[in-house]
Amino acid sequence: MWYINTMSHKNCAFTQAIRNRLFYRDGKVFRKKDGKRAGCVISKSKPYRRIALTVDGEKRVFYEHRVVWLLVNGEWPRNNIDHINRDKSDNRIENLRDCGQDLNLRNAKRTVISRTGFAGVQERPNGKFSAQAKFQGKMVWLGIFDTVGDAALAKAKFEREALNLLGA
Repeated sequence: MWYINTMSHKNCAFTQAIRNRLFYRDGKVFRKKDGKRAGCVISKSKPYRRIALTVDGEKRVFYEHRVVWLLVNGEWPRNNIDHINRDKSDNRIENLRDCGQDLNLRNAKRTVISRTGFAGVQERPNGKFSAQAKFQGKMVWLGIFDTVGDAALAKAKFEREALNLLGA
């Protein structure tokens, strides 16, 4: 069993099988033949629901959120599917967006690995704090600040403006 790259199979037999065998309602995908919920969640460490289909003896596995996109929009997503509210089990179409990796990662949970308690904020040898952020794959220097709070606010403001610029 393997996971299909749906981008390269837009007009394949599996796309037609999905349209013929499945339907979408209220953030979930169901089988047309019996009305039961399609797919399963493999484990808590892999929370995305998966749907397996067999066509002409060949089995393929699809993520439910990508199938929802196909069923509602009539085509496979061009990029990543981002769960806007970060809930990987919430596959309502209004919670999904087709976006690039950059925007998708901006919506990911933040990990704080900095000694200051804020990612992108470092204490300098002179006791002041510097802030920097990543934008479209490049590091952006935001400046030096007197307090850790000022540096964190500058970074947060930059990230908000960057998200607005990217249309999030």
